[in-house]
Amino acid sequence: MNFNLRWISIKRASLVLALSLLFAATTSAEAQIFKVIHTFRGGNDGIEPNAGLLLAPDGIYGDTYKGGGKTSDIGTVFKIDNAGNYSVLYRFPGCCDVYPRGADPEGTLIRDASGTLYGTTFLGGIDKYGAIFKLDPTGHETVLHNFIKTDGSGPRAPLVMDAAGNLYGTAEYGGDLPDCSDIGCGTIFKLDPAGNLTVLHAFKNSLDGVLPVGNIVLDAKGNLYGIASQGGSTDCVGGGCGTMFKLAQNGAMTVLHIFHSDDSIGCFPFGGLIGDQAGNLYGTTGACAVGDHGSVFKVDPKGNITVLYNFQGGTDGSGSAAPLLLDAAGNLYGTTEFGGDPSCKLGDRNGCGTVFELDTSRHETVLYRFHGKQDGGFPFAGLVMDAAGNLYGTAPEAGDYSCEEFVGCGVVFEVTPQ
Repeated sequence: MNFNLRWISIKRASLVLALSLLFAATTSAEAQIFKVIHTFRGGNDGIEPNAGLLLAPDGIYGDTYKGGGKTSDIGTVFKIDNAGNYSVLYRFPGCCDVYPRGADPEGTLIRDASGTLYGTTFLGGIDKYGAIFKLDPTGHETVLHNFIKTDGSGPRAPLVMDAAGNLYGTAEYGGDLPDCSDIGCGTIFKLDPAGNLTVLHAFKNSLDGVLPVGNIVLDAKGNLYGIASQGGSTDCVGGGCGTMFKLAQNGAMTVLHIFHSDDSIGCFPFGGLIGDQAGNLYGTTGACAVGDHGSVFKVDPKGNITVLYNFQGGTDGSGSAAPLLLDAAGNLYGTTEFGGDPSCKLGDRNGCGTVFELDTSRHETVLYRFHGKQDGGFPFAGLVMDAAGNLYGTAPEAGDYSCEEFVGCGVVFEVTPQ
């Protein structure tokens, strides 16, 4: 496997090792500079940046799940230029439960050579099952496809584009309805430049899994690699712990791994996968049960899985549901949705999340712990890195509490290594 990186998307450790990791993380975290580069205020500004960011030469692009205006509170597309100026490029229109241009974008945007942005909306479209859209540099939006449930429903993962301009992605629901009751088990799709959508695979609620989410990887041969967040096994709450799959260009589905509740790798791999030039895949899992906190894992080209790090659930973080980021030296970066600062207890959740680095020796360093105040909280969309090594991400909660009294409206943040 030779992966295209175009869209750079065990058992519990001993007490001694855990303490040493916590000490190292604490000292390293103090050496980082954390900065909020935008605080969402609600209304026209947007609310809840659930998606990750796109880093481009002229700035940072992203979308918000909600916000945009008093009569159309269904999401925005925004930009932060290199001077730090924030602007809303597009507000999804609609009223009264009719949102023909799409609503509630959650997937990270991608961009082609002309500067056109591509993304998905979880809801909206003509049939209300979500849409695929593009936004040109002038701010004109075009709906490329409206999902009709049998071809997919609720897309929330980033798209991938090949050299011919075909878009690939997943829809969390829809597809094969008889096997998955009324909502469907999810699909993998291809949208060609002419706007024709093909369902490459409809999940069956069997060993292939259900509810595909997270990053997918496209290799040089056109094979797709990804995860289904549930299904596969039957030993997790909700009917399965998730699967990892390969989908060939001819439609052949191969299940590479079925996650289990007693698996040291963990369960519920919501973040999806990334790949390197050597053909290795990397991903994260969430918690299987009380006392588990997720892991970072690696899959080599032969299909062998190695756990690189098991989260301890304390100050090192818990519940890594975001895609990873790989730098040129082989270090991995990511976020955990929970854990970190034990004093941060918004609602009934323990800790407001972390930004972490995992080096090639499997040593985890916490770069930042969120406090659930002006700095934001619960980051679950992953990170991007610029040429200087600065990390950027979103936290969908906390920040400005005046627009959402109990949860806040979210922030965009920067972590600068020192």
